[in-house]
Amino acid sequence: MRRMWTPDTGRTSTSQDNAVHVVAVSNSGIDMDWHSVAALDDFFVNEHYRQVDAMDAILELYGSQTGNCTRSAIALEEAGLPYTVRLVDLPGGEHRRAGHLALNPAGKVPVLVEHRPGKPDFVLTQSNAIMLFAAERVPGRLLPHTERARATAYERFFFFLTDVIGPAHASFFLQNQGIADGAARLIERMITTLETADLYVETDEYMAGDAFSIADIAAFTIAASVETQVAWARLPNLRRWYEMVGSRPSVVRGQRAFDLS
Repeated sequence: MRRMWTPDTGRTSTSQDNAVHVVAVSNSGIDMDWHSVAALDDFFVNEHYRQVDAMDAILELYGSQTGNCTRSAIALEEAGLPYTVRLVDLPGGEHRRAGHLALNPAGKVPVLVEHRPGKPDFVLTQSNAIMLFAAERVPGRLLPHTERARATAYERFFFFLTDVIGPAHASFFLQNQGIADGAARLIERMITTLETADLYVETDEYMAGDAFSIADIAAFTIAASVETQVAWARLPNLRRWYEMVGSRPSVVRGQRAFDLS
């Protein structure tokens, strides 16, 4: 039995034929030889078993009310992946205790743990890795399918990570070290860089095009942390995008994931 792919519908069907030689797609004008069909056949079979295997997974997200944890929660929400929140008491030092250090020796949050029957637990300890995990678990939901669109999503995603979120984390460190002036300068630079993203959404609905992606999650969570400091009045495109993303049900749920009061 073979699995047949219909490009104009995106659906698969099955055939009892031992071999499939040619698939002609009249709507798109594409002729696919049997080598292409065999490759697609293998793809869909592997994808089917990957998704079935993933359905047995139980996800636990350890964290607290921080930007990194919120990004992870929003990604899981947007991907439609069920998970259980495990609140880590940071003020109480729970992240420095043996139980949490067994998951992440660095004593940081978030931590994602995936449990599957008969398999060792899988642990991820970086928020950006968790976001990419969610994006790849449900293809097309948080990253575009096409190569160029996906490349743009990565470009914008890393822009916010390195040029906006990175300086914000450095500012937090300097503030804790008593270097208030240096911290303030970094925040000022971070906000200035964030505001340049107004150009990204001048003609596109989202940060990386016409579809929501991991770039929007990274951008929204850092923008929310400095919401009162952004000059929204002179950034109509960014303000429109910010309000739209902030109203998404999955984003709202992700923001509240660690608010267990």
